[in-house]
Amino acid sequence: MYGISPTQYAVVGLISRGKTNQEASTYLNMNYQTVKNHISEVLIKLNHQGENDLYDRTQIAIVAIREGLFPPSLITRLPESSKIPRLSLLSDRESEVFECLVQGMVNKEIGTALTISAQTVKNHVASILQKLRCRSRHEVMLIGTVDALRRSTIVPELFSHSR
Repeated sequence: MYGISPTQYAVVGLISRGKTNQEASTYLNMNYQTVKNHISEVLIKLNHQGENDLYDRTQIAIVAIREGLFPPSLITRLPESSKIPRLSLLSDRESEVFECLVQGMVNKEIGTALTISAQTVKNHVASILQKLRCRSRHEVMLIGTVDALRRSTIVPELFSHSR
């Protein structure tokens, strides 16, 4: 559909599961630069398909999930699916910061949107990472995307069996 090669699908699949470029290169037995090149090529291909806001690996993963580049059943096997119940651990303010993170906002934008200081945003982000047991904002964004799909009318039945 997007003219993505099997190797690029493999790279996107690993990225969609929250793997780093280094982890993907080790898993696929290719050098780090080759993984980066595949990511760049996928970004170019997806950008030519009208996704003009794509700019990084997080966006690749989100588009891959939303556009059905992988079978919907993959979504329930993502590590992020198991972390969705942990969203209930977030305070109201952390939930607001979480939603901003999922939208791809940086700390300064979050602070402006929620009228809080950058340091307060950093504190909330650190707390969110800890509560959701995430290593990066990338994982948080994927959890948000998977949760949105779970709540949507498109694939909610996939999640009813995974709990």
